[in-house]
Amino acid sequence: MIIESPSRLHFGIVNLNNPTYPLYKCAGCAICEKKLVAEFKENDEIHLINFSRKEIEERLKLYAKKFKKKISFRIIEEIPSHIGLGSTTQLCLSFAYACHKINNMYFDPYKEAKELGIGKISGIGIAAFISGGFIIDSGKIEDVPKIEFRHDFPKEWVFVTARDQEMTKGLTEDIEYKLINRIKPTPKERIDEMYSLLFSMKDSIKEEDIEKFGSSLTKFQYLVGLNFKETQGGIFTSQKIEKLIEFLLKNGAKGAGQSSWGPTVYGLFSKDDLKIENLKDKLSNNIEIKMVFADNYGYRIKT
Repeated sequence: MIIESPSRLHFGIVNLNNPTYPLYKCAGCAICEKKLVAEFKENDEIHLINFSRKEIEERLKLYAKKFKKKISFRIIEEIPSHIGLGSTTQLCLSFAYACHKINNMYFDPYKEAKELGIGKISGIGIAAFISGGFIIDSGKIEDVPKIEFRHDFPKEWVFVTARDQEMTKGLTEDIEYKLINRIKPTPKERIDEMYSLLFSMKDSIKEEDIEKFGSSLTKFQYLVGLNFKETQGGIFTSQKIEKLIEFLLKNGAKGAGQSSWGPTVYGLFSKDDLKIENLKDKLSNNIEIKMVFADNYGYRIKT
């Protein structure tokens, strides 16, 4: 059997360490590019094939020992790690689902996420796996943030992702968790403003108002940057990222930002207005730029 799961764009975190509000609270969107694609089947022993990340491989081997029937899990396509697309969550949950499927067991993604040590801060990757679409999570009310709001992303809206291939990758999960817990609490006024922008995004996606959604998203990303300014050295993690975001906004993007810690940035466009070749012609060859559709389904199983 084959399992496919989407990557995601992470729009950011609302509340860092302010105890008056639910901790964290995140927004994001599942996307079709890139995907995790893996083949799995019953096997005499745990067999993981084509894994590039040894630290995840060891975690999954330990996890799989609790199942009676063992599994062969072969990666066909992989989401690149630490570039802002949520590779770890999709890999872990896809493997966990496969173990349960082989053993004819009920699969609870939130329960397994907790056991696998994912979703400590953000529930966006888990929600992207479950259902895709545009997602806002609940924040840290329970062990793992759940879906608070989910809506299909309009088919006429597309993202353009851009990444300077010479830039270093973003942070690992362990480093991220330690850094976030050391950041000073987010001011109440900023949290209130970000809640208002989330409410605006909810309304505008229901109405398919791309101008309002994009404007709210850009403002939201700026406030996320203020949350992390001291840690990442600015509103974004580098001047190269800031210039890419400015480029997308100046060239027709309705909204733009940095996914997670970067280095992937994104711009929101109306599909009919987008001329991707015109954007490519204005950028250097080391910038990887793609038109990317949202994923409104989550994981898929194929035979």
